[in-house]
Amino acid sequence: MNESQKRREELLKNTRKLYDSRNSGRPVHPRYKSEYSFGEKKEKEENSSLGIRLLFSMLLFLVFVFAERYNESLYLAIVECIMGR
Repeated sequence: MNESQKRREELLKNTRKLYDSRNSGRPVHPRYKSEYSFGEKKEKEENSSLGIRLLFSMLLFLVFVFAERYNESLYLAIVECIMGR
């Protein structure tokens, strides 16, 4: 066997191993394999904005609740809050 034949067989073996249906339940492109790894635990992301988004949504919810409670439109409630009438 020459070197190119060995190389082709090695590439074929790697391709068969990569796309073998016995290894995984679903066919997944190699680029996205890390998203479907169930055995490995992922570390918590440091740049998560969940807390900021949650705080903002709670504040927005409170604005709507107060606007409904005082029977005013949302615009008038915000203007009154800002201007301090």
